[in-house]
Amino acid sequence: MTAEVRVRQAAPADIEGIAQVFVAADLCKPEGLQAKVRQCLERSPETCLVALDGDDRIGAALSVFNGFHVFLSHIAVVAHRRRTGAGKALHDELVERARQLGAAGIIADSRLTATGFFYELGYRVPGAVFLIRGLKQ
Repeated sequence: MTAEVRVRQAAPADIEGIAQVFVAADLCKPEGLQAKVRQCLERSPETCLVALDGDDRIGAALSVFNGFHVFLSHIAVVAHRRRTGAGKALHDELVERARQLGAAGIIADSRLTATGFFYELGYRVPGAVFLIRGLKQ
Protein backbone atom coordinates (compact mmCIF):
# COMPACT_ATOMS: atom_id res chain seq x y z
CA MET A 1 0.00 0.00 0.00
CA THR A 2 2.72 2.54 0.80
CA ALA A 3 4.20 2.30 -2.70
CA GLU A 4 1.03 3.95 -3.99
CA VAL A 5 1.47 7.04 -1.79
CA ARG A 6 2.75 10.14 -3.54
CA VAL A 7 3.46 13.36 -1.61
CA ARG A 8 3.56 16.78 -3.22
CA GLN A 9 3.15 20.44 -2.35
CA ALA A 10 -0.48 21.29 -1.74
CA ALA A 11 -2.23 23.51 -4.27
CA PRO A 12 -5.44 25.55 -4.16
CA ALA A 13 -7.26 22.66 -5.88
CA ASP A 14 -6.47 20.52 -2.79
CA ILE A 15 -8.12 22.82 -0.25
CA GLU A 16 -11.47 21.02 -0.10
CA GLY A 17 -9.82 17.59 0.10
CA ILE A 18 -7.42 18.72 2.84
CA ALA A 19 -10.34 20.11 4.82
CA GLN A 20 -12.19 16.81 4.44
CA VAL A 21 -9.16 14.86 5.73
CA PHE A 22 -8.85 17.10 8.81
CA VAL A 23 -12.58 16.99 9.60
CA ALA A 24 -12.66 13.20 9.20
CA ALA A 25 -9.67 12.95 11.57
CA ASP A 26 -11.53 15.14 14.08
CA LEU A 27 -8.72 17.73 14.02
CA CYS A 28 -10.92 20.62 12.93
CA LYS A 29 -14.49 21.76 12.68
CA PRO A 30 -15.70 22.32 9.12
CA GLU A 31 -16.90 25.90 9.65
CA GLY A 32 -14.43 28.27 8.03
CA LEU A 33 -11.84 25.52 7.58
CA GLN A 34 -11.33 25.90 3.85
CA ALA A 35 -10.50 29.60 4.31
CA LYS A 36 -7.94 28.69 6.98
CA VAL A 37 -6.33 26.04 4.77
CA ARG A 38 -6.20 28.54 1.89
CA GLN A 39 -4.53 31.09 4.17
CA CYS A 40 -1.87 28.58 5.23
CA LEU A 41 -1.17 27.63 1.61
CA GLU A 42 -0.80 31.29 0.67
CA ARG A 43 1.54 32.10 3.57
CA SER A 44 3.85 29.10 3.46
CA PRO A 45 3.11 27.00 0.35
CA GLU A 46 6.42 25.13 0.42
CA THR A 47 5.59 23.53 3.78
CA CYS A 48 1.98 22.54 3.05
CA LEU A 49 1.75 19.02 1.66
CA VAL A 50 -0.80 16.51 0.45
CA ALA A 51 -0.50 12.71 0.25
CA LEU A 52 -2.19 11.04 -2.67
CA ASP A 53 -3.15 7.53 -3.67
CA GLY A 54 -3.88 7.99 -7.35
CA ASP A 55 -6.16 11.04 -7.39
CA ASP A 56 -7.46 10.48 -3.85
CA ARG A 57 -6.22 12.82 -1.12
CA ILE A 58 -5.43 10.48 1.75
CA GLY A 59 -3.45 12.79 3.99
CA ALA A 60 -2.15 16.29 4.48
CA ALA A 61 0.28 18.34 6.53
CA LEU A 62 0.06 22.08 7.17
CA SER A 63 2.99 24.00 8.56
CA VAL A 64 4.66 27.38 8.37
CA PHE A 65 8.30 28.49 8.32
CA ASN A 66 9.22 31.54 10.41
CA GLY A 67 12.82 31.82 9.30
CA PHE A 68 14.05 29.67 12.20
CA HIS A 69 11.80 26.62 12.56
CA VAL A 70 9.02 24.94 10.66
CA PHE A 71 5.91 24.76 12.85
CA LEU A 72 3.87 21.67 11.98
CA SER A 73 0.36 22.40 13.19
CA HIS A 74 -1.73 19.76 11.40
CA ILE A 75 -0.96 16.34 9.99
CA ALA A 76 -3.55 13.67 9.33
CA VAL A 77 -4.18 10.58 7.24
CA VAL A 78 -7.60 9.13 6.47
CA ALA A 79 -8.52 6.30 8.84
CA HIS A 80 -8.30 3.43 6.34
CA ARG A 81 -4.74 4.46 5.33
CA ARG A 82 -3.25 4.96 8.78
CA ARG A 83 -0.29 2.75 9.70
CA THR A 84 0.60 2.29 6.03
CA GLY A 85 3.45 4.81 5.90
CA ALA A 86 1.45 7.71 4.50
CA GLY A 87 2.02 9.90 7.57
CA LYS A 88 5.73 9.10 7.56
CA ALA A 89 5.91 9.93 3.84
CA LEU A 90 4.31 13.33 4.53
CA HIS A 91 6.74 13.94 7.37
CA ASP A 92 9.79 12.82 5.36
CA GLU A 93 8.92 15.30 2.62
CA LEU A 94 8.44 18.05 5.21
CA VAL A 95 11.87 17.30 6.69
CA GLU A 96 13.47 17.60 3.26
CA ARG A 97 11.72 20.89 2.57
CA ALA A 98 12.68 22.23 6.01
CA ARG A 99 16.33 21.38 5.27
CA GLN A 100 16.12 23.16 1.92
CA LEU A 101 14.72 26.25 3.65
CA GLY A 102 17.58 26.21 6.18
CA ALA A 103 15.30 25.58 9.15
CA ALA A 104 16.95 24.72 12.47
CA GLY A 105 14.27 22.10 13.14
CA ILE A 106 10.59 21.21 13.12
CA ILE A 107 8.31 21.93 16.04
CA ALA A 108 5.16 19.80 16.09
CA ASP A 109 1.88 20.68 17.74
CA SER A 110 0.54 17.27 18.74
CA ARG A 111 -2.35 15.72 20.56
CA LEU A 112 -1.27 13.43 23.36
CA THR A 113 -2.65 10.46 21.42
CA ALA A 114 -0.25 11.21 18.54
CA THR A 115 2.96 11.60 20.53
CA GLY A 116 4.00 8.01 19.81
CA PHE A 117 3.95 8.77 16.08
CA PHE A 118 6.24 11.76 16.63
CA TYR A 119 8.58 9.92 19.01
CA GLU A 120 9.06 7.23 16.34
CA LEU A 121 10.06 10.00 13.91
CA GLY A 122 12.78 11.24 16.28
CA TYR A 123 11.00 14.02 18.14
CA ARG A 124 11.77 14.73 21.79
CA VAL A 125 10.27 16.84 24.54
CA PRO A 126 12.63 19.84 24.65
CA GLY A 127 12.04 20.84 28.26
CA ALA A 128 10.14 23.91 27.14
CA VAL A 129 6.55 24.69 28.00
CA PHE A 130 4.09 25.19 25.17
CA LEU A 131 1.78 28.08 26.04
CA ILE A 132 -1.32 29.15 24.18
CA ARG A 133 -3.61 32.11 24.62
CA GLY A 134 -7.01 31.89 23.00
CA LEU A 135 -8.38 34.87 21.14
CA LYS A 136 -12.05 35.70 21.00
CA GLN A 137 -13.25 36.23 17.46
